[in-house]
Amino acid sequence: MYVWNATNSNNKNAFMDEMIKLKEVNERAHGWIMQIQLKHRCVHAYDTHVKSEHTTNNITESFNSWVDKYRGYPALMLLESLRRKMMKRMYKRLEDARKWSSNLPPPVAKKLVERQDEGRFMTVLCASDTKYEVKEESKYFIINLITRSCDCGLWEVSGIPCKHAMAVITAKRLSAEDYIDAYLTKAAYLKNYSYVIHPIHLSHSGLKFSILKSYLLRIKGSLAGPKKKRKGVLRSLQNRRGVVQESVHSVGSMDTTSGLVKGVKELQGRR
Repeated sequence: MYVWNATNSNNKNAFMDEMIKLKEVNERAHGWIMQIQLKHRCVHAYDTHVKSEHTTNNITESFNSWVDKYRGYPALMLLESLRRKMMKRMYKRLEDARKWSSNLPPPVAKKLVERQDEGRFMTVLCASDTKYEVKEESKYFIINLITRSCDCGLWEVSGIPCKHAMAVITAKRLSAEDYIDAYLTKAAYLKNYSYVIHPIHLSHSGLKFSILKSYLLRIKGSLAGPKKKRKGVLRSLQNRRGVVQESVHSVGSMDTTSGLVKGVKELQGRR
């Protein structure tokens, strides 16, 4: 819990508070984790140019799930299948984005509404037209609309106004869209997916995939490779007193006693 709280902390002070708690619970764990560079695992240390607060450790599982059946293909067929999958995905996202009525992608607009709701009951104190002080319970946060920054650190990292900034924007009746980073707008999304992955004719590749497939089938019998053989295993184990004990694992059919009896007879014959 302390590790994840530290990882998701938006500023250094909150990060250090969680790490102190971790050190009190397990000093060795604290020392091991601190050896890893903060920019690789902590939100507050992320490159603010990226504009992403997302932290995860399951990206490989997501990719494997997305690749799905293509994982067992030979290298050339794998690359060609991924090219086609990416080609379809890029165009679909472009088509979907063209239908958006808002200037913000739906996930960004949803997050903006959530942060606006979180900042509804905060107290806004004006220092100037661009600088404000926001009170959340017993804590105070300084907001700068020019630099688009907040003491909590979330605005700089994510590119989306935090709940403290949204309290200011709502109180001043400003447009929240004007304070969203350009990377997170519909225009940037359309530009990102406007690049084309061009179709490739098979004759241009110099290799017929149907011929390759039939060739591999003749050699291996299946593109998925040979089936795993799970046979019974007889193991000899020696206990501390030197007495030899034999154990039978999955010999014959375990639904009836015939397989087990057969295994015992084999052991007796070997003796």
